[in-house]
Amino acid sequence: EERVLDAFHENPGTSVCRTALEFGLSRSEVQSILRQNELHPYHYQRVQQILPRDVERIYFCEGFLAQCRRNVSFPDIILWTDESTFTPNGVFNCRNCLYSADENPHVVRQGAFQYRWSINVWAGIIGNQVVSLN
Repeated sequence: EERVLDAFHENPGTSVCRTALEFGLSRSEVQSILRQNELHPYHYQRVQQILPRDVERIYFCEGFLAQCRRNVSFPDIILWTDESTFTPNGVFNCRNCLYSADENPHVVRQGAFQYRWSINVWAGIIGNQVVSLN
């Protein structure tokens, strides 16, 4: 148990599977040791690096948060907008897609299309209303 805990203290990013293999334990044994010692797995949080040129953004965010503290419904009077471009290729990550079979069926996903097209979509939200361009 101490060796498992030491491994996670030395490298908190190590995996349960790797540690189980290293010490000849099952995954559930390693998970049980971690749970008993109140060590829990957490996902990394993606953040954006703040650069010196971002000072105005920081001031804006601080001002926005101050307004929200003064008036909790302040965000409801702001028109929040975004836009996105859609293509027939979409977003596809092969690492997240699996096909289970007893033999390799050589599954494919069509990716390149003969004709190119795209469409831009814009939408906004103000309060609890969705705003779109018709």
